[in-house]
Amino acid sequence: MSMGGGGGGGVGSGDGAGGVGGGEADEASASSSQAANQLSPVDNAFVGGLGASLADQQKAILGEELHTLIAKRHPDLAAKITGMMMDMDTPELLVLLGSEEQLKAKVHDALVVLQEDALDAAEKALLLRFLQTQNIRLLVLMGYPGAGKTLLARSFAERGWKMVSITGKVKDDQACITKVQELLSETGHCHKVIVDRPNLTTADRRVWTDVGRQCGIGSNEIALAHLDRDSYFCLQQIRARKNTNSRDRTPPPSGGPKWSDMEARQILKEYEAQLEPPEPQQEGFDGGLHTITTQGELSWFKDIFGVSNKIAGLREKAPQYFDHVVRSATQQQSPAAEGPAAAAAALSAAEEN
Repeated sequence: MSMGGGGGGGVGSGDGAGGVGGGEADEASASSSQAANQLSPVDNAFVGGLGASLADQQKAILGEELHTLIAKRHPDLAAKITGMMMDMDTPELLVLLGSEEQLKAKVHDALVVLQEDALDAAEKALLLRFLQTQNIRLLVLMGYPGAGKTLLARSFAERGWKMVSITGKVKDDQACITKVQELLSETGHCHKVIVDRPNLTTADRRVWTDVGRQCGIGSNEIALAHLDRDSYFCLQQIRARKNTNSRDRTPPPSGGPKWSDMEARQILKEYEAQLEPPEPQQEGFDGGLHTITTQGELSWFKDIFGVSNKIAGLREKAPQYFDHVVRSATQQQSPAAEGPAAAAAALSAAEEN
């Protein structure tokens, strides 16, 4: 019994000891917590800095891996492209490293931006005007003899356009009309046609807008180029030609006589009397009127239609940006309007040839 009592006292003493022990622990915990609270700003800064340092190191390693991959294809631009990508989050960088296709797409986007920045305002303006002309399927020239129509038409033909001229195999107006109709209506093809004729009167020009409409060509796909060169320029060109006898188009022997000054002036005077100034909208040339009076304007005209080397040079300088702009322009058009894309393909073919 007394053992029991002692035991009970022991238990009671144990409970008391337990109570005192718990209080000491609470005090120690509170003291520790207070100390921790006093050091937490330092600890947090250290831990945060350590975490940021580790994250920066990880990102730097990922950047080095990206740079190595990008440098395989674009060694000169790898540093710039990688730098542009380092604004991305670490998980996004990991995705790029794990997917060749996604990395390729991201590199392409970076190249578009870099190449756009590399072009000056004049080059961008030229590219924009080029795209605006690429839906034209029927280009009608007008101008006096000696204005340079045939030479211009030949430069277009060298870039894939179909040239119809009364000075070539086609010997009369009706044959010209028939040839243009055949080209514009040819199944499975989307020919671009340039007509080399004086087309000085409204009636002469109306023929071609009517032909275009009959062949399903929209008025916005038909343009007029007026080579409005001065009389002196035209006279010089006429006098330099062989006298082909304008009545029957029979050429003289090689080295034969040229037009005299009086004959050249008479020829030009006859054509000047026929001139009716063009009114493009009323006549159905919604693709635009291009008036060419100087050599500089002629060069610009050839540039914007892609028949000079300027557009080819832009494509070589900024290939990804060029193709990006062409695709964007094509997507904004109706599915049937493949002007810019077709022009880009024709440009590539011309460069290869």
